[in-house]
Amino acid sequence: MWTKWVLRFLVVLLLLTVVQMVAAQQSTRAEQGLAFLQANNLPPEAFRDLSVAGRDPQAIAAVLVKYGYTSEQVQQFLTPTNIFALSGIVNPGASDKLLSDAMALLAPYKLSVTDLDVLLPLVNNPMAMVEALVKKGLTAEQAQNLLQQAAPLIQDAGNANLLQYAMLTNTLMSSLEKMGIPSNLFFEASPYLNDPAALAAFLQQKGYTDAQIQNIQGAASMMAAQGVTGEKLDSFTIQNMIYRLEGLGLPAQSINEILALGNLEAVKAYLEEKGFDGAALQLALVNIEGVMGTNGEVMNPEKLVAVQSAEAANLLAKAGLTPDDLGDILAVKDDPQALADLLAEKGLASAAADEFVKQLSQSVFAKTVDPENADDFISAVEDTTSDLVDDASGGGGDASGGGDASGGGDDASGGGDDASGGGDANGGGGSDSGGGG
Repeated sequence: MWTKWVLRFLVVLLLLTVVQMVAAQQSTRAEQGLAFLQANNLPPEAFRDLSVAGRDPQAIAAVLVKYGYTSEQVQQFLTPTNIFALSGIVNPGASDKLLSDAMALLAPYKLSVTDLDVLLPLVNNPMAMVEALVKKGLTAEQAQNLLQQAAPLIQDAGNANLLQYAMLTNTLMSSLEKMGIPSNLFFEASPYLNDPAALAAFLQQKGYTDAQIQNIQGAASMMAAQGVTGEKLDSFTIQNMIYRLEGLGLPAQSINEILALGNLEAVKAYLEEKGFDGAALQLALVNIEGVMGTNGEVMNPEKLVAVQSAEAANLLAKAGLTPDDLGDILAVKDDPQALADLLAEKGLASAAADEFVKQLSQSVFAKTVDPENADDFISAVEDTTSDLVDDASGGGGDASGGGDASGGGDDASGGGDDASGGGDANGGGGSDSGGGG
């Protein structure tokens, strides 16, 4: 039975890869996702409910029944492959490719998405990982082989600041959803994440019971122990929003226009002007609501500027540059040779310049700040830099809550995936009633 499932998973994975390679020249990720939803007779009205359901099989089953599936059809649909694919469509996240590549490594060893939830938190503890794999039926030799195969993926994920994000969204958020607590809540509650009393007051206003508040505070403590701050959650949310907008065929800089609109009704009109309609419009609204909220309660222009300026201030400080250099950098950031020449003029050695370019390419601000608005942005970065200096002189911490240009972590364990708008396993946030992250 396992062999049959593994073969089917690998065939589906291969087909999806081929389809994505071909379709990449013809359609957006969202259009590819719509083809999957339509092939499975899932109407646009179901998209938001499916986003809220996240990757909880029981919740997905209830939605399927609501929209006309029979018991037999529900059972046929609820395969690990379909649940994984569905999550990437209604709750897309920046770490989707990481998770897909991880599943491709696990499948030959008869391991599934459920096993990934257990294994992800152990990626920086090889001995614990081997022990966990042996408990799941692998021999010690197979476990070591799998670790060797996964090493490049783990390294790349750490470098791209996706590892911590993947662990956060895939493990902790899934646990919250199983407790009936929408994982997007943490993104909306990010300002209170490291203040138990303020968090409790916020949750009481939301109508949560004392027992639920205790569970949420416990999850918040787990996140804090992993170095997750409210600022990092905001950074994760923005990374996901960029990923989702690009998946819809919109440029990363459109995040500024959309967040400035402030509510989902205005976003709907914006998308209609861009040519979205029907099922494509509904999926786009679900994707955006998951990372913005209904009225900007999850992400707004102020949070975006805070993340952008903190990233830039940290990146400049590490390279020995100042906000005065930022205008020139923004002007040439898309021209590799001009950027290299500029950094050389600024006195950066080759290795330092290479690291700067890598971090710049991964940063939110480089993708989203319009060079024409450089003056306003530089002013915000100057304010942030001043705060960083004040914090350093007073023994304070990093104003960005992160440690690198992306607002994520400093190493493979502090990288960057997934929250929900009530169940989004791919992290960004969402409104109380749904969406997805």
